[in-house]
Amino acid sequence: SSVLLKFEVNHIAWLAADRAMHPALAAQDTWSLARATRSVARAMTSSAQGREAITTLLNMADRMRPELPQQEGHLLALYGMLYLAASITAAEQEDAALARDMHREAQAAAERMAPHYETHRTHFGITNVQIHRVAALVRLYDAGRALEFAGTIDPAAIAALSPERRANYLLDLTEAHTRTRNYQEAARLLMRAEQVAPEEVRCRPVAHGLLRSLLSNTTGEPARLVRAMAGRAGVAA
Repeated sequence: SSVLLKFEVNHIAWLAADRAMHPALAAQDTWSLARATRSVARAMTSSAQGREAITTLLNMADRMRPELPQQEGHLLALYGMLYLAASITAAEQEDAALARDMHREAQAAAERMAPHYETHRTHFGITNVQIHRVAALVRLYDAGRALEFAGTIDPAAIAALSPERRANYLLDLTEAHTRTRNYQEAARLLMRAEQVAPEEVRCRPVAHGLLRSLLSNTTGEPARLVRAMAGRAGVAA
């Protein structure tokens, strides 16, 4: 389901997530149920059901809360990830106040885990919460604040994340710089994202959209680099 959502094959992603829900419910497996809920909520958001997606995420968080004291590790990480998903969805709904509140809940969960972070699937921790805040601000069309906040994040902490997470963060920074018309820096960051995780740039529709924007707005050496990336991604120049 997560892979299908990256490729924006939303109706099949929803079906995959829904099928995951049934055995998780039957087994009363909270961890698997939370994972499936995140995917269902993402699919709902992609189908213009953002408010319903947030309700689904928060209901799952409420269901998990009584179990947290006994199983903080992996379960607390997923609990925090539910709030991060809600913060991004709220930002896409242009609800800045709710996005901020959801971010605070995720931050509180991450602080319970600090200085450690979850290495199994989610990479949940302080740094992941911070890069999600950047993503939320980009979706709130507040590129300036997104870049300002990004400047407060420890580069060493970013480097410790998985290649996928680092590349996604770089895609958000690329979009922020594109919106502030700093196309040269946007092209540089997109090239870094391709170096970190090539498939995230060459295969994903969101990256293809950034490439098309940069193809139209860069000249000179940045334009040459963008054309080369576009060629590798199969995006027409």
